[in-house]
Amino acid sequence: MVRIMWAATFSNGGVDEKDVIIMTQMKQINDLEKSLNVAEKRLQLVIGFTCVVIVLFVLLLCVIF
Repeated sequence: MVRIMWAATFSNGGVDEKDVIIMTQMKQINDLEKSLNVAEKRLQLVIGFTCVVIVLFVLLLCVIF
């Protein structure tokens, strides 16, 4: 997306300060979206691991008692 914006600004005769700010913010938004996706996947992994441990614990209690 940034590359498209970059190419469009050069075809219009140059880059002004507003375009640089927009491209910088688009890059920051993209980086935040990537970080959010990683955090969501880690959270899903932790929740899945916790569920497995709880199930194993319940099975262990059933076997013991």
